[in-house]
Amino acid sequence: MFDFRYAFHQNRRALLGALTLAFLVGVGGVLIRQNPRAHAQTAPTNPIPADIQDLINSFEDVGELKFITPLKLTPDQLDKLAQGMTTAQATYNAKVAKILSPYRNLADTIRQAKRQALLGKPTTGEDEVIKTVNTVLPKRQALEEETLKSISSLVEGIFTKEQYSAAVKLTREEQSKLTKQNASKGSDAQWFNLYVLRVIMSYPRIVPILKEIKATTEPGN
Repeated sequence: MFDFRYAFHQNRRALLGALTLAFLVGVGGVLIRQNPRAHAQTAPTNPIPADIQDLINSFEDVGELKFITPLKLTPDQLDKLAQGMTTAQATYNAKVAKILSPYRNLADTIRQAKRQALLGKPTTGEDEVIKTVNTVLPKRQALEEETLKSISSLVEGIFTKEQYSAAVKLTREEQSKLTKQNASKGSDAQWFNLYVLRVIMSYPRIVPILKEIKATTEPGN
């Protein structure tokens, strides 16, 4: 899987300058979010100052905007997309909470295992936890696929045919740049889904950036 924004950074190395180290820490933050244990250990001592984090976010936004503004979304479209993504996020969060709720039934087992580990004793209950994990993971994967289909449908309903084609074209071109090969395989629907996944669904600040685009393009700005 590729990331549009990091690819953008690679093509703008001269602009990174003093932000390079901070950006690498930001990339590490992405990895941390994918590893709950590492996140729990590292988050309280995040070394990135708030003003530097704001610069990192803004620079990532530059890469994100390269794949949104060419579509020339209207203010009405930006509103609909922002509202739709806000609702989708709330729905997704509620479903994730429900899927993960079986972990609560393991609270005593997990705490006991940690207590045993702290004392250097053999731990118990691990098989029970692993069984629950193996039950939860497929449901989480299914939710991710369901959410992608739902958001793709939402976005397709908002975009015009021309904007749909532009999104597909941008995705194909970016893939070709990254792989150094002609991205000719796959249907337009598949490439559009990838656009939605990487540009719309996976970007943590998608709603604020959509609102910023609208505010910037309003008369008088």
